[in-house]
Amino acid sequence: MKFIPYLFVLLLFIAWNCNRRDPNAPPEPTGLSGKELAAIHCASCHVQPMPEMLDKMTWKEGVMPQMAYYLGMRGLFEKMTEVNPDDIVTIMQAKIYPDKPLLVEADWQKIVDYYIENAPEKPLPQASKALVTLGLPFFEIKTIEGMSDRPPMVTMLKIDTTNGHLYAGRRDKRWLEIYDKTLKRIDSIGLESPVSDIYWNEKQELLTLQMGIMDPNDSPKGKLIQNQGQTLLDSLRRPVHLLMEDLNEDGTPDYLICNYGNEVGHLSWYDGKNFQAHTLKDLPGARNTILYDMNNDGRLDIITLFCQSRESIYIFYNNGNGTFKEEKILEFPPVYGSSFIELADMNGDGKPDILYTNGDNADYSLSLKNYHGLRIFLNDGQNHFTERFFYPIYGASKVQAADFDGDGDLDLATIAFFNNVHQQPNEGFLFFENKGNFQFEISTFAVPGSTWLVMDVGDLDQDGRLDIVLGNFFKPGMGRDLSSLPKQPAVVWLRNIAPKATN
Repeated sequence: MKFIPYLFVLLLFIAWNCNRRDPNAPPEPTGLSGKELAAIHCASCHVQPMPEMLDKMTWKEGVMPQMAYYLGMRGLFEKMTEVNPDDIVTIMQAKIYPDKPLLVEADWQKIVDYYIENAPEKPLPQASKALVTLGLPFFEIKTIEGMSDRPPMVTMLKIDTTNGHLYAGRRDKRWLEIYDKTLKRIDSIGLESPVSDIYWNEKQELLTLQMGIMDPNDSPKGKLIQNQGQTLLDSLRRPVHLLMEDLNEDGTPDYLICNYGNEVGHLSWYDGKNFQAHTLKDLPGARNTILYDMNNDGRLDIITLFCQSRESIYIFYNNGNGTFKEEKILEFPPVYGSSFIELADMNGDGKPDILYTNGDNADYSLSLKNYHGLRIFLNDGQNHFTERFFYPIYGASKVQAADFDGDGDLDLATIAFFNNVHQQPNEGFLFFENKGNFQFEISTFAVPGSTWLVMDVGDLDQDGRLDIVLGNFFKPGMGRDLSSLPKQPAVVWLRNIAPKATN
């Protein structure tokens, strides 16, 4: 117990001493242990990851070489050689990486040794969990004909419940394909770049959010395009999510866009009249937003998940007239791989709870992580959230809640893009049938080798039941055989055939 106040005083002394020193002076040895140094430097801008979260090799070969850049322990010029040439100026101006070491080499080596020496040899296994059964209740499986002759690269799916249409974005040919409720293709729209989201404005005109470059980058090449040609917004940084709402109360819907970026990004809303940008948070990794009145003041607030290194969930409370006050409500370690959030009242108390998935593995720690999965955080009524449920899923990437079986409670559907392809049955898609008190019966279906990147829920065939659509996106490696790709379905429709609820 004596260690805690001692460490607190020591950190205060170090901070005070650093403020007194010449900022241009070289660092000096501290005499601290690797654990103490990690508590200072690895927690300076995000939640400190613990050594057991990754195996020794991943720390040594993947994470620590990259962490060295953030502490100036590897040359800035060397880092710039790894960056997309179009992004170098942007990253340099953002001053993400220091051009001088922040600590002496011996202290840096202590941090490295602390993580490697205390990490397991292999990734830790998942905790025991409810078994997954093969065979989905309530659904029949349908696939889109005519898309099996090419590798699946679906970047977006959206069900238009009004017209009974399915929109599918394809990276390979930069098309947005439109299917009717029999899965017959009725139209194709050419795109400038891969599409991440679509929306319909108040005039029912189609808006397409296009990423510019899909792979990690900071280039401002994304666009919001209306009616297949009119550019409403450009210079967006890898935008991934779009909502429309009158945020400044002037009678015109505005555009709320997640500029995910990579090293540089932001969450911003754009005035629907003059397209002026208003940045809510200058932070990369904005993944998706939800509009909901969280404090019951009659105004819609913005709930946002940020991924990348500062993984966290924020509420931006709406003060009116386009102004907001931010509050961080949850934060996670930088290796967590945050991927999606959803609001749903999971315990029936009338308060919105948070459904959260983490499983993004497209970083420097590609490994099976036992903390990847689905979590439910319960709301205490004051927007303080506590984890109530966790189900381990390797590579979990999205969750959606709905009453699929018509019994009055919320079931869950998840996808996992970085799933373990050797796990049987495959957990790339899981259906959680709610049995009450956070007990679920979990099932899946067999589509060997598929990796579901996108998912949407809606009544596609307009029969009063909620369906699920899944989009397959091939990525090399991960145990997949290129020769089997043409046999893989690009889009799967899980058509709901549950008995209709009787009221």
